[in-house]
Amino acid sequence: MQLTRLALVLALSLPLASAQTNPLSGISTCAVGCMGTVVPNFCNPTDLSCMCTNEGLAASIQECLTSSCTLIEALETRNATAVLCEEPIRTRPDVLLYLPLNIVAWVLVILRFIARHKSISPRTVGLDDACMAISAVMLVPFTIFCTISRYHGLGMDIWKVTPDDVTLLLRDFYATEVIYPIMSSFIKASFIFFYLRIFPSQRFRIICYGVMTLSFAYGITFSSAYAFQCTPVPFAWTRWDGLHAGTCINVNSMVYAQASINIFLDLLVLGLPLPALFKLELSWARKSLVLSMFSLGFFITGVSCVRLSQVLMFGDTTNPSREWYGLGIWTVIEVDVGIICACLPTMGILLRKIFPGLSRSTQKNSQMTPASMGSRSHDLAPSKGAKGSKGGTGKWDTLNDGGFIELSESMQSLHHANGRPYH
Repeated sequence: MQLTRLALVLALSLPLASAQTNPLSGISTCAVGCMGTVVPNFCNPTDLSCMCTNEGLAASIQECLTSSCTLIEALETRNATAVLCEEPIRTRPDVLLYLPLNIVAWVLVILRFIARHKSISPRTVGLDDACMAISAVMLVPFTIFCTISRYHGLGMDIWKVTPDDVTLLLRDFYATEVIYPIMSSFIKASFIFFYLRIFPSQRFRIICYGVMTLSFAYGITFSSAYAFQCTPVPFAWTRWDGLHAGTCINVNSMVYAQASINIFLDLLVLGLPLPALFKLELSWARKSLVLSMFSLGFFITGVSCVRLSQVLMFGDTTNPSREWYGLGIWTVIEVDVGIICACLPTMGILLRKIFPGLSRSTQKNSQMTPASMGSRSHDLAPSKGAKGSKGGTGKWDTLNDGGFIELSESMQSLHHANGRPYH
């Protein structure tokens, strides 16, 4: 964060006779000295219009303030000149606009566990559900810090934010930085454990565990790096004013790397089941339904790419309280969308229980056979009588036209054919 290069557009005070009503009457001595030295070179001291619009004057005073005054003094002067020149107060839409998406995410997590109740489904709570529960718990403090940031000036120009609130805003961002990578890793793990419920191939399982290891390595590494980015730790949110001592790593490079690796892992995780799904022996219409359901997660990657565009402004901004608004909002949206997409497959079980007619009305001749999966040992789903089968019937359940609704039930056949319980 390069606040020391903050762009300052400053104007000179009104004549001394009206100092008691002049917004600049309370600025620091060093700021008054800078303006007294620089302004006569550009404008008549009584020409307020010139002082408010002359870019050369603004640049020269900025240079003087940067070398002679503290950042807090410079910001206070910038705010005083904004009042003097009657600049409009700029704000962003309320950050609470993301709360409905938060609520949808939490509701779906609750419904996910309701769907696992034995009275609704024989499928028990699994590791995919546990990872999602951990993600939902982490979403609580994450949302709290994002929400209170609106009271600490998020969306406003930094010269309109008090020094204490700037510090609190940076603390809010620090907290979300620490939570975000590890929470993202648990969301990815929930997807992967869901795949492991469906596909019994040993090779596929090894690949899944390898990708999961990479995901958790990413989460632990970056969460730890963000947590200890500065020494002492509070220097991460107090260094901005230049009045505190400490050292920090290159946070900008870390932010860029974290965002890029996150997108790569999203694509890797979401692409894992696609080769197996393409091999299913279904009509293209039904196959498209299944592929579409699994591909919903790619929306997460789209949101991550939008977030990356906001990350690219992270290190260059001189007005972080305003410019980081987009980064904060899109980070929350990305997490919410990830939780929602991870929970959608489980909703099919619940919808089938609530609306049994939906299932019966769509059961047509849509058999899913293992033939298309191949009989070689490296195929993602074994054929009937494959090695390791323990009493499998060899029958494959139907995948209905309502592929989204029936997916969890239909995929149970992959395990029945291999003699494995689906749980």
